[in-house]
Amino acid sequence: MDKNLYSNLGNKVNKIIPQKGGVDFLLSDFLDHRFNLLNKEDYLNAFKNELKLVLSKGTLADLIDAFFELESHHHLAETRVGFETKDIRFDDFYKNISPVILKALSDLKKEFTQEETKKIEQHLLETIRISIEDEFDSFLTKEIH
Repeated sequence: MDKNLYSNLGNKVNKIIPQKGGVDFLLSDFLDHRFNLLNKEDYLNAFKNELKLVLSKGTLADLIDAFFELESHHHLAETRVGFETKDIRFDDFYKNISPVILKALSDLKKEFTQEETKKIEQHLLETIRISIEDEFDSFLTKEIH
């Protein structure tokens, strides 16, 4: 049996492919074993790509669900990689968003019509989106080379 057989077989699976059909890889792709995260740079890119998808959600419920999914993906993925991802923390976000949400709610009228309900949801959607962007700004704006 050829001594190099196993190393050759390993070269044919789980390669990092920077893009799949024009869309960047996500943490969820890593969790589905579509590629490996070999270093922190790849991890941060996948996190950033998934974070951008979260921010693109058009309804409050979708945004919140996607954010919780991102948090879950992060916690699962960080247990499977061989390097530290300690600079991505959700605890600070939750601590910082509480006063922002309370302020947004206090800005809203107590009684509202059906039309105003849509305005309220849109206002909360933008408030939460801005809070996420502010908290994770370094991952969205950081140029990873």
